[in-house]
Amino acid sequence: MLTKGKEFFLLDNSAFNFVMQIIGMCIPFSVRKLLDHSELSNPYMDSETFTADLIMTQRKMWFEQKFCDQYFYEINHAADKYEIDDKFLETILLLERTNRKSWYMQVAEKVVCKYFPQIAIRNNMTLGVAQISVSVAHEYYQQAPTRFLEKMLKPEESIELCAYYLRNLIDQYKRCGWEDSDEWIDGIEGMDRQQRASLYIASQYLCGCNVSLRKFALVYMTLIAPFEPLENIGGNA
Repeated sequence: MLTKGKEFFLLDNSAFNFVMQIIGMCIPFSVRKLLDHSELSNPYMDSETFTADLIMTQRKMWFEQKFCDQYFYEINHAADKYEIDDKFLETILLLERTNRKSWYMQVAEKVVCKYFPQIAIRNNMTLGVAQISVSVAHEYYQQAPTRFLEKMLKPEESIELCAYYLRNLIDQYKRCGWEDSDEWIDGIEGMDRQQRASLYIASQYLCGCNVSLRKFALVYMTLIAPFEPLENIGGNA
């Protein structure tokens, strides 16, 4: 390849990416946390690209809008049930859709849940459209994880789990007294109450980490803050 000038797109190969996704799912969660250490240690990295990343994320969400149109009634029903803004729920789903990558991610989830369920349970994998963890689903279903893993992959189930988890995060945020406190993270003194709540949800849910001011946590916060996650309003209110 090097001597003859031929190109070899190994990393762009779908089959290779599928295999790597399966391997990644088998890596224990603690090991994956170590691999992320360098990123977590630099919360402000690439902040100069914030605007470009925000625009790109919005564009990706636009391409995924057809999913929310297809599951309009399920989204509104779940939003009403858990008393959250339907547009807030929709935005979270769109962001998770953009983060779920290609078709091989979905295939890998199905393979692991059907043939290697203990890997999914042991690593507390995030599954389905909304990328909900097995532990959160266990709280919701109150069943042995082997009985609901494949169910989590159904879009309507994932929408319900997403609304359930968002309601829990909002309630947790309020219980911990972070709504009006300046002590839970440095650098938020200039944020209003909705921005703080949105940053908390963006970090805990979408970024899967402790509250931080990393670039994408701020990108996601910017996108979900307009829908007032702290307000107890139903989907059709």
